[in-house]
Amino acid sequence: MSELLIVVVALVVAAVVALLGYRLAAKRRQRIELERARLAQAAAGHTQEAEANLARAEELRPEAEQRRDDAERHAEAAKAHEQFAASEREAEAKASAQAEEIDETVSRAGAAAARHDERAVEAEEKLGER
Repeated sequence: MSELLIVVVALVVAAVVALLGYRLAAKRRQRIELERARLAQAAAGHTQEAEANLARAEELRPEAEQRRDDAERHAEAAKAHEQFAASEREAEAKASAQAEEIDETVSRAGAAAARHDERAVEAEEKLGER
């Protein structure tokens, strides 16, 4: 009987161990399935975000091109304005130099007129003496 008891106890222990092993394996499978579901959900979320970002990038691309075109036009306009301003500065400098030359001519002409006026007065005085 003690042998029978040992066999029964061994069978019960084996059954308990098998049951515990089965339950542990089932829990492990459940954890793995939950982790897979979580990862699948995360992957789906990231895929959705990637698609949304791609759509946004495609949507913004024409606006970026337009802004680049605008910037290029503004740069060309600024260059044209700079060239025009440089041309105007040159014209101003030339006109200023010409004005100074004319001022000098006016000054010389005024001095010459004053000298001729003095000589005319002197000549008239000499005429009046005779």
